[in-house]
Amino acid sequence: MNPLLIEPPAPVTDSEPPFHYYDLHPTREDFTGSSAVQGHLVRYLVSLLEWHYRAEGWFIATDLNIYRRKQRNEYPIAPDVALFKGVVVADVGQRTFRS
Repeated sequence: MNPLLIEPPAPVTDSEPPFHYYDLHPTREDFTGSSAVQGHLVRYLVSLLEWHYRAEGWFIATDLNIYRRKQRNEYPIAPDVALFKGVVVADVGQRTFRS
C-alpha cells in the first residue's frame, strides 16, 4: 500500500463531460469489497500523511481514477492512497483534474 507520487494536476471545470469510460462505469475493483482491516489501515495511512505533509499542503486522495493517456477506454489506475506533491486543492469537492 505505497502511495503513488504523481505530478501536480491542473483543475478542470465540472461542466466538462467525463471523457473516460470508467469515470461513468464500474471497474473490476468497484465490485470487490475491502476488508475492515484494509479500510482501517488506509484511514490510518491517510491521517499520517496529512499530518506529515500538513506544512507543505500536499493533496492526498483515496480511490482516485488516474489515467496515463487520453484514451476513452483506458483502464484506470486507482490506488488506495495517492499523494500529489505540491498540489493544493481549494475545493475538495472538485471531481476532475488534468495534468
